Amino acid sequence: MKTTKFLTILCVLFTYITSLGQSRDIPFVWENATVYFVLTDRFENGDPSNDFSYGRQQDGAPLRSYLGGDLQGLINKINEGYFDDLGVSAIWLTPPYENIHGATDEGPGKNYAFHGYWAKDWTAIDRNLGTETTFQTLVDTAHDHGIRIVMDVVLNHVGPDNPDDESWPSDWVRRDPDCNFNGPQGTIPCELVANLPDILTESNTPVNLPQWLLDKWENEGRKDQELAELDAFFNRTGYPRAPRFYIIKWLTDYVRDYGVDGFRVDTVKHVEESVWTELKTEGLIALQDWKGNNPQKKVDDQPFWMTGEVFNYFALGMQRVFNGDGFNVDYYNNGYENLINFDFRFVANQGLESIFSSYNNLLQNQLGGASVMNFLANHDTAEVFDINRTRTFEAGTKLLLSPSTAQIYYGDETARTLTPGGGATGDATLRSFMNFGDLSNPNSLASLTLLHHQKIGRFRREHVSVGAGVHTKLQDTPYTFKREFDNGVLSDKSLVYTGNDGDFQNALNVFNLWPDGTELTDYFSGNTATVTNNTADFNSPFGLVLIGEAFDGNSVTPPSSFTVRAKKPLDWNELDIYVYNTATNSVLSGTNGWPGQSMTPVSGSTVWYEYEINVPTGVSTNQIGIVFNNGNNGSQSVDLFRDKDGWFEFTSGGALRNGTWSDVCPSDCPGTSTNTYRIYAHQPNDWNTIFAYTFNTTQNGVLSGTPNWPGLQMTALPDTANWYFYDITLPTGVSSSEIGIVFNNGNNGSQSVDLFRDREGWFNFTSGGAMRNGTWNDTCPFDCPTRSNVPDGISVDDIKDISTVLKSKIITYPNPSDGNGVIAIPLEEKEAITVMIYDSYGRMVKEYKSKEFDAGTVVIDYHLTTSGLYFYKVVYGSEIEVGKILVK
Repeated sequence: MKTTKFLTILCVLFTYITSLGQSRDIPFVWENATVYFVLTDRFENGDPSNDFSYGRQQDGAPLRSYLGGDLQGLINKINEGYFDDLGVSAIWLTPPYENIHGATDEGPGKNYAFHGYWAKDWTAIDRNLGTETTFQTLVDTAHDHGIRIVMDVVLNHVGPDNPDDESWPSDWVRRDPDCNFNGPQGTIPCELVANLPDILTESNTPVNLPQWLLDKWENEGRKDQELAELDAFFNRTGYPRAPRFYIIKWLTDYVRDYGVDGFRVDTVKHVEESVWTELKTEGLIALQDWKGNNPQKKVDDQPFWMTGEVFNYFALGMQRVFNGDGFNVDYYNNGYENLINFDFRFVANQGLESIFSSYNNLLQNQLGGASVMNFLANHDTAEVFDINRTRTFEAGTKLLLSPSTAQIYYGDETARTLTPGGGATGDATLRSFMNFGDLSNPNSLASLTLLHHQKIGRFRREHVSVGAGVHTKLQDTPYTFKREFDNGVLSDKSLVYTGNDGDFQNALNVFNLWPDGTELTDYFSGNTATVTNNTADFNSPFGLVLIGEAFDGNSVTPPSSFTVRAKKPLDWNELDIYVYNTATNSVLSGTNGWPGQSMTPVSGSTVWYEYEINVPTGVSTNQIGIVFNNGNNGSQSVDLFRDKDGWFEFTSGGALRNGTWSDVCPSDCPGTSTNTYRIYAHQPNDWNTIFAYTFNTTQNGVLSGTPNWPGLQMTALPDTANWYFYDITLPTGVSSSEIGIVFNNGNNGSQSVDLFRDREGWFNFTSGGAMRNGTWNDTCPFDCPTRSNVPDGISVDDIKDISTVLKSKIITYPNPSDGNGVIAIPLEEKEAITVMIYDSYGRMVKEYKSKEFDAGTVVIDYHLTTSGLYFYKVVYGSEIEVGKILVK
């Protein structure tokens, strides 16, 4: 087949994969993921017996009824190798939980909840899709193929009110006003559309479960279990029984119980951004728990991942900050590693180098370690690339070879129609049933488009450099580029040529990427060649050559030793580590029996401890089990698993404790100690004031430099209802481990028990009465400020103006940074500029005094030596802008 130079089947030097039986071993990073977005009901009918569950009928408006696709259909296609052949590394499936049973009329006629976005009961799988057992089989089957499961979740609304379903009560949802999309106030506390009840996500008021839901659980024989699980959740977390926390528990149960790897979050900007941090925190804990309990099922040790639909987030222009519709929010600082990118479908009309270089700059430079998910078509908007399916080869080439995460919408790879006719209107036209029948003809557009996507998709899956590597153009004619990736653990490289059929039947320059003697494979033609004199001859008849070193299943060499670090809980007087072989369930050779060996303090830290694990000959790193414990004093971690360097932080207390792993130090990092730290407390509703009394536990007396009982009145934290803070300054010669704290309501007869905290923390009361208990958290657990910890050095007037003055004109790069970065300030005219940088305690650490600059972009360099959260304040003319800088 002849191709034009612009449309070309792209020619890439990269590795050809001969077998996908090693799919669990394929190197993976989310920036290079190929995510297959499937509307489960529209994909494949694997079990016709569930087509009419709950009495649903196929009597809706065109393409608005349930049409039979289900979880079993997905399982069948995974087992057939459909997704393996396409190079898919993650499946994003629409919400699988039980939706409303009835239908509603949205204008075009009767409309059922086939799409999954109209929740009725988050705790059950919708029977039109399958059962809980089927869902578990789906996740397990995907993991067996090295495919991760990303579950679509909704925390903004419930299903529409209708005659066939019970309604959620008014203490859970609001039914007016409808959103006008004018800023956060017109977008969050309102119904997205009429008759889509909006969950009261801002509320911390405890609510009861609806009686109809309790009755439903009772009839299904699981009421006692559900209530017991809720009690355990709220006891562990200390969260109030407010609507969003029930739902967060129910959603993260799919992670904890089944092993879901991540969430795609719906309607992100219609919920307070702090809620997403709460959801992410519970997701991280849940996936760590599941992987600890299922070491043989897990695909890898990647932490829980979240991407979000911030509608009309245009990544190239907005970068980290969504500033459309009156917003100015960095969702990447609120739980998301990735956001769905709404500009790629338009940018895809540009030439290859323009697309690739733009997104390379975005991924490598502008997002500060975050990423975007590019798409050309989806289920919501008709503004898609190639709506008539006349440019399907071009679409696959541009999507799958662009930097960052790629989303294939089901049927993109088979030219499934987006204009089905038959009376379908609106978004229903984008949701036709999958056209597998068109693949019976090997010369059909569907078959040829699928083959094209398979070749590029599989090449992308096996080589992280394609989506995650640094892009470099090498020559214009023929257009050639390379991608290189190296994160210190994985390294990969690829080379891409583009042209016309027949252009590449001679030796090709490999640009010194591989030494002579290296065997390479062209992934598109399947031909192999050996590098000779810096060239490789694949004799390819195509205009696309995909070449690289063949994946052999051992691209990452397991370390012979690695170091694990753990943060010692405050109530432990020692920290030991017991290491065992999971295959034999016995102590690891060369290490001590229970309770193991004492860990060594990390240099420069009073809270972190480390231990180097030497992996014995014949033992794999994925067979290493770890239990942190406090000797024989009755408390330990759950069974943990780690196959590389890592940092472990406890997230719960008690005899058997959970926690999370991180690849880098997550908090209180070595070398960042200070003689001042901040504590927060959530004031009980029956207190009219809150004081903090601090004492020296060694001397059992008031801490030097602080007031006697009841201590000092705490300061209200802006943008919250009941959070207060107090800064503890350590006197000379006093360690943070000697600090005692009592929160109290003055001399009004109520106080906390004696508390201890040696670092920043958030305290939430969990009991009432004269003497009250509670729990500490390392981060804000609920009711969090939207712009938390505005520095004290910023005036009250500045704080009032933040929401109206803060714009996206000023850019900090990179953000997060290693302490070295720039603040770029665009000036439309000659102005005097003053820049101040504050730490999280409100202390000014840098000041760039007023100086006049000409119009243009002024670049201010900064150097910060301590990790943490900082704030910049820029004053120019009558403008004041405030923003955050995160130093790792």
